[in-house]
Amino acid sequence: MSSKPVARLITAEERDHYQEHGWVFLKRLIDPDAAGALLERVKKLMGEDGDAEVRVWANKAQGDIDPTKRIYKPYVNPAKDDELLASFAYSDQLGSVAAHLLGMPVKRWNNEILLKKKVSANAGWGAATGWHQDLPALPHDKIGRPNLWMALNDIPPERGSLRFLNGSNKAGLVTWDREQHADVFEAVPDLLERFPMGPELHYEPGDATVHELPTFHSAQANTTDDHRWVYVHTFVRADARFTGGPSNRVTGLDLTVGEEFPEDEFALIHEVPASWERDA
Repeated sequence: MSSKPVARLITAEERDHYQEHGWVFLKRLIDPDAAGALLERVKKLMGEDGDAEVRVWANKAQGDIDPTKRIYKPYVNPAKDDELLASFAYSDQLGSVAAHLLGMPVKRWNNEILLKKKVSANAGWGAATGWHQDLPALPHDKIGRPNLWMALNDIPPERGSLRFLNGSNKAGLVTWDREQHADVFEAVPDLLERFPMGPELHYEPGDATVHELPTFHSAQANTTDDHRWVYVHTFVRADARFTGGPSNRVTGLDLTVGEEFPEDEFALIHEVPASWERDA
């Protein structure tokens, strides 16, 4: 098998599942050996247990994260620090996955590592991620933001794999009083009737899921004897416009409210129509 990290083509069935259910499981998006090679580079940057000081956000140091919210440790834009990571993150093939699933051109938004440490390693870091949407906290005006979540190591449910509510991409923005209700299911009792829970997923290295902004998802606590290593890549539809809302991704950028995100910072990607070989 190849250790070159090249994303495969997406099938019509995978595209249809994504558009209908708001998420899709992409088995072996890249070769397992390639995922292992990426993980080696990540560990060189973060350390075997992810304890090295790394970039969290342009305006926030690692130590500034609220200890009660340390569900996972992020490493923002690792592709900036390693050529192999960059060759994958900035590839047309990876961008084409998002464009194909969405059915329109996209722009590259962000790449980051999400390390969920084993709970026994450091209290707080490996805790469960509750059911939520990504929708509320982003500064663009249109739905259409594929979030590609790729496993770099073996991730069974008990290590913190994702689980989704089928069709909840059609739910719109769901808000509730978090002080009055323990979770969204208590606040919105018919949510599971409208959007049934998808299966528990077991990711092998190189497997990925992609989900949409409004799609509800969660992850269990990491109760295993190993850390969870995930490489996340996000994209936004090419015609999205800046709303002026706050976001770590746009901090320090000279953006104009109502205008599209500039291609010199958010690279434009069209679907790659031709097939390619992993070893080409």
